Amino acid sequence: LNCRTRIEGWDVELAFRRLAARLKPAATALVMLMLFMIGAPKAGAAEAERGPKAIAEEIVAHDDFKVHTAKEWEFVPDEKQQRRGKSDFSFMLFLGEVLFWAVVSAAVAWLVWYLHRNRHLFRFNLNKSAPPPAPPKVVMGMNITRESLPDDIVAAALTAWDAGQAREALSLLYRGSLSWLVTQRRVPIRDSDTEEDCLAQVTLKAPQEESRFFQGLTGAWVQTAYATLPLRREDVVALCNAWPFAEKGGAA
Repeated sequence: LNCRTRIEGWDVELAFRRLAARLKPAATALVMLMLFMIGAPKAGAAEAERGPKAIAEEIVAHDDFKVHTAKEWEFVPDEKQQRRGKSDFSFMLFLGEVLFWAVVSAAVAWLVWYLHRNRHLFRFNLNKSAPPPAPPKVVMGMNITRESLPDDIVAAALTAWDAGQAREALSLLYRGSLSWLVTQRRVPIRDSDTEEDCLAQVTLKAPQEESRFFQGLTGAWVQTAYATLPLRREDVVALCNAWPFAEKGGAA
């Protein structure tokens, strides 16, 4: 409103100036005539001589044309205190973020470990219409059917070892393990696979405990079958005690 009043007042003042310029000679003559006729006091003549500019300035100086201002107070905290509070808050945010990502990382690591340990439970047959292939009966020239194995494979292996038949003892353990793995765990072992091929398939498909045992058994079997290094009785007893398959017999 003040801005508009000043702008419009300026337009009015310009109009008054143009009007005063036109009427100044006539007004001066009229005033002089009136003063001469009625003998007006000098003060009135002095006021008349002030002119429109002085009168306009007096009008503008009135309270009605006063420009009003207002002050607003705003609280500004101390810079040191503000920085100190911000630093503490940032530290809490950082600590919370570190704890959050630590929990997430631990959860992901546990999930990966769980899936890896129980990977045999998450096997899906994509081709459900096709029946699973029949497990082999002979692997590397060895018969791995249940009928070809004794009822208690572990006891038979220890008996053969004590009788001086080391190769027969390790063969019983190795054949019994293959029989269980191809029939119960559905490990895709073929009759033409070697010891290394069988170990690779068992490591991928069998549970961790069984694959770890089969790895140690494969090393002992290779040593005995190919006469590379002799085994001790303690090694054979340890394999029998660590037998992870079915109770005693261990085959399918």
